[in-house]
This record gives sequence, structure tokens and C-alpha cells, in this order.
Amino acid sequence: MRLQELYEKHQENSASIQSAVYETLKEAIITHDITPEITENMISSDLGISRTPVREAMKKLSSSGYLEITHGKNAKVVFATKQDIKEICEALRALYIASTEMCIQKASDEELSQLEELCELIKLYVKRKDIDQIIDYTSKFHLKVCELGQNKWLYKCIVNLNDFIYNNTRNVLSNPTRLNEMYTDHYTIYQLIKARDLEHMPEVIKRHVRNDSPME
Repeated sequence: MRLQELYEKHQENSASIQSAVYETLKEAIITHDITPEITENMISSDLGISRTPVREAMKKLSSSGYLEITHGKNAKVVFATKQDIKEICEALRALYIASTEMCIQKASDEELSQLEELCELIKLYVKRKDIDQIIDYTSKFHLKVCELGQNKWLYKCIVNLNDFIYNNTRNVLSNPTRLNEMYTDHYTIYQLIKARDLEHMPEVIKRHVRNDSPME
């Protein structure tokens, strides 16, 4: 585990030690960079901090579905299974369709230019084959669609679900065909939003999220 390195990174942007611990453990879990079982003592020792912020962070991670606390101070890490990923992709299809419809109804033409800018960045990182940046900017694209659609609850749901399938998305993008589709998929979605095309959006979203589903 590289927890200390992650912790130092998150300390810079966190309002409290507990928040930094939470973000550290969450990132380690979604990137599969942590042991299957952890304890308060283990984490506090690794990070050089007291057990109290670790305990509170672990409780929050448990309520968010990232940990399963078993015996008080012990916890099992919840890694997404193949079935979990299938169900998450089904949920994301519905959420993306809903968010694009709201964006079409509420966003101005000027605001939609932000989506075009994100598409250009996705295109750049696809050319560079930079998987981490592709994941980052494709996620920002969908979250920007939510933001322009003015629905904070959809936003929170999409953030959480995308985190759970982060490692799966990395595996999907190791396929060159899938990698190249990242720009064309998102640019097509942007063009449909710009054209206020509600009719064709659902099918495009379904095809797009199917591209991000687990490979057989």
C-alpha cells in the first residue's frame, strides 16, 4: 500500500484529518491499492495519526459502501464484483439519460460550450493514450452535463457509481478500440445535446455505457 503518499496528497486539499483519511482510503480502495482487510490500528500506524479520525473515516466509508466493518475495529474492503459492475452500468445508463435530458432542457448554448472544451481534452488524451486523464475528463464531462442540468442528486449518484467501477474502466480502456471510442462517444453526446435531440439520445447513451461495461 502507498497510503502515506496518498495521505500527504489529500492533506493539502482536506479541511480535516478525518476528511484526508477518508479520501486516502477511498482512493486506495477504488484503485485496488489496499489489502482486503484493514484495522484502525493498521491505518493509524501507517499514517502516523491517532485512531479517532481513522475510526470516523472508516464509519463513513462503511455507510458509503466501500467497507464492511466486521468486528468493531476491523473492516473488509468491498471490491466491485462482475455482477456489481453489470448493475452499476445499468444504473449509469439510466442516470446519464436523465442528466442529458435535463441538460437539454435547461442549459444555454453558451453553457454547452464547456462540454465542447471537455471533448477536446478527451480527444487530446486519447491521442496520448493517457488512460488516467481520459477517465478523469470523461467523468468531468458527465458531471458537467449533470451540473448544467441543475440536479445535485444525480451528480452525487454518478460520482459514487463511477468511483466504484474505476478499476474496471481502466481495464476496458486497455482495449485500443474502446480507448478510441471515448472521444467519438462523448462528442456524439455533446452534438445531440447541442441539437436538443431528445429522440436519439437514449440509444447513444445505451451504446456508450455498454462500451464501458465489463469485457467478457
